Amino acid sequence: MTPSGPPDRGEGSSAGSPPRSRVSPRVSGERECSFVDLTTSSEADSGPGQVSRMSPPRPPSPPGDTTSDTEDKSDSARRVTLESLECLLHFQASQLEQELAELARLVAFSLTRPAVPSDRAQRDAVLSAASIHELGDALRHRFAGPDSSAVIADMRSELQVAQQINSALTRRLDTQSAELAELRSQLKIITLERDRLLDLSKQSPAFSASLRKSVVDLEAQAAVARSQADAQVAAAFRHADGFKRQIQDRNQEIAALNRPRCRSRSRLRGPTRSGFNKFRPAAEVSPVAR
Repeated sequence: MTPSGPPDRGEGSSAGSPPRSRVSPRVSGERECSFVDLTTSSEADSGPGQVSRMSPPRPPSPPGDTTSDTEDKSDSARRVTLESLECLLHFQASQLEQELAELARLVAFSLTRPAVPSDRAQRDAVLSAASIHELGDALRHRFAGPDSSAVIADMRSELQVAQQINSALTRRLDTQSAELAELRSQLKIITLERDRLLDLSKQSPAFSASLRKSVVDLEAQAAVARSQADAQVAAAFRHADGFKRQIQDRNQEIAALNRPRCRSRSRLRGPTRSGFNKFRPAAEVSPVAR
């Protein structure tokens, strides 16, 4: 793959640095051709009566001949569109070829030099390169130095943030140091109490054995008492069930005894109400007569 343009001046003799290709006259002519073609094609499509710059002049048509004018305009627009598309494709192919050539030279150049430069400014320029030409300039040490004022301002802001974080961490460390001292004192007290209890357990094994025996006896008594209590509770539930059945039986007997009584009461309710209605007006009139 070879570049399409001549190398830069003053760098043709250097074998270590790759030459930077320029845009050839053919490519520039194609760029101009594409620009003119696209403009003229858009002008031809935008409205009637506009003639392409690339089309040769035609003799004027006789007055009243609208068919020839329409055919000339359509042929001119079609030819201009095809020519502009061809020029655009040629220009894009040439530009892609140049970019691939530049990329191949930069890859070869990077293989013959250290991958990571020791210069911080060069490393920043390489990382911030937005195109192949900028990357080539950075590898050839053709880059603008960093803005020291902006860097210093950034470093000051970072230093201020770091100081704030450091002060916060220092306060937190002081608090945790006090908590650690308190926990150590508590641990020391607990360790002494544990040692004392271990000494007591070693000095009185008989007491420990009797204590274990008492605990076992108490657990056995508790199990017996629990079983007795469970038996009493079960017996109480059985008695409660018996009493419940007796109450249900008594309720059924009371209901059976109340049925004839209710029937008799319902029979007597009609005559009693009629007699009460008869005597009620007399009872209401008698106080008035008095």
